[in-house]
Amino acid sequence: MKRISVVIAIILSVLCIAGCGGKTKETVEKESFVLGLGDTFNIGEYLKESEIVTENVESGNESVLSFSDGILTAEKTGLSKVTASTEDKNYVYTISVVENAVTEFKINRGYFYGKKVVFYGDSISAKVGVTSGTDYIDNLTEKLGINSERFSVGGALYTHWTALGYNRESCCNLIVNHSEYNKNADYVVLFFGTNDFGRRVNIGKDTDNPQQLNDVKTFKGAINFAVRKLREENPELKILLLTPLIRADRSLVNDIGVSLSEYVNAVVRMGELNDARVIDLYNLFTAEEIAAGNGYTTDSLHINAKGHLRLSNYILGYDKVSEN
Repeated sequence: MKRISVVIAIILSVLCIAGCGGKTKETVEKESFVLGLGDTFNIGEYLKESEIVTENVESGNESVLSFSDGILTAEKTGLSKVTASTEDKNYVYTISVVENAVTEFKINRGYFYGKKVVFYGDSISAKVGVTSGTDYIDNLTEKLGINSERFSVGGALYTHWTALGYNRESCCNLIVNHSEYNKNADYVVLFFGTNDFGRRVNIGKDTDNPQQLNDVKTFKGAINFAVRKLREENPELKILLLTPLIRADRSLVNDIGVSLSEYVNAVVRMGELNDARVIDLYNLFTAEEIAAGNGYTTDSLHINAKGHLRLSNYILGYDKVSEN
């Protein structure tokens, strides 16, 4: 009887090793990210955003990417695999660390959570048209978990309007007047352009590079000036440019014969030349949706809370769409 008991115990032990303890987790290769030296990535918040409940997170190369309290820190250039383990899966993320990564960031809580973000804009960023509810800045602040500041003025242009002989606020002037915020920011978002179109500002050349505020007289020159000023104050600053939204009359040209889409293309081009990320919003709405009475605006120009929700959701989902 004793011998039989021993045999049964051995068999059960073998079965346990083969079946219970020997279970292999499925490995799932996930997204790749790029960080600059000294950058941080909140993998804990990113996993929550992705609805992945983990038991453990490990960096495969601690000398390149250290990990503490849910945050990855880029220590030196190189590559590291980060594994997030759940009960039945190992999710593997590939993270490259480079000298400087000012355009490689993605719109998610990993990159943005807890960071300081300054928004500069015109009336759309100043909540004109939002009679109740939240705007895109409110929505992004909540969803990304950022510390946000906004400096937005109705009618503001990219171009320094007083340089053209008029008294109107500009992106360039706002940036110059809020230097301390720029120095302490992790990200800056610029959302202008529709008023430059409306006020018939010359688009100018890629090489327009005014050195003084009062010399900012073209659209491209204004973007060059704005980005240069920001980077002079904060060389590692990450900058996001948002293009103008479409207007109700898609075929409209201004008094100098330039269409709104040409200003949109200029923003995209200057973003490429200035190492700034660009999200093109021009086709986010149709011209019909922007028209008053169709649910997204009150005046065929300024989007309401419903319009702002679509805008913020598009920005939040921009990288997810581009990866598919």
